[in-house]
Amino acid sequence: MEYGKFTRELGLKLYKKYLNSSYAVYYDPHIKKRIDEPNACEPTPFFDECSEATTLSISDIVIVNKNNNLVELIVEIEESGSVPKKMIGDIGNIILSEKMRINRKNYNYGNVKFIFGVNGNIKGDSEKKIENIKQKLLQINKKTGNKNIEILPIFKDNLDSLVMKIEEQIYEMFPL
Repeated sequence: MEYGKFTRELGLKLYKKYLNSSYAVYYDPHIKKRIDEPNACEPTPFFDECSEATTLSISDIVIVNKNNNLVELIVEIEESGSVPKKMIGDIGNIILSEKMRINRKNYNYGNVKFIFGVNGNIKGDSEKKIENIKQKLLQINKKTGNKNIEILPIFKDNLDSLVMKIEEQIYEMFPL
């Protein structure tokens, strides 16, 4: 399976849909070889001055408001599924970050929506654990964070329905 394929396709689709709007869409192509796709890059959350030592991760899809240059949406899609421990890292990286670097330009955060999409239905204790982790991380962010962040976990048992649900959620939040 080519991981990142669905994410790249969604990123390109969103880029085209929002091209003539007040939003810019950037997305990680998930491949090492340089590709000729618009706005394919490695959106990088970081703290302090951007460097290898302060880079936290690479985000899958980011939407920036062109009017104020603030990051308003971050999307992380776990195509291969995820466990609570991995989720802590993915969500924690966003909470710890102070800015986002996209194509060598630094962006501040606005009121950030963070969609965390996971391929796999989470039920029972795992679902409760993930919800508790999310709430704890949000509490930590309120005490120490530099941004307002809303975490929206989405779990589906196949990639097609996961990507479709994420896409619907984005269109709801950012209508044209």
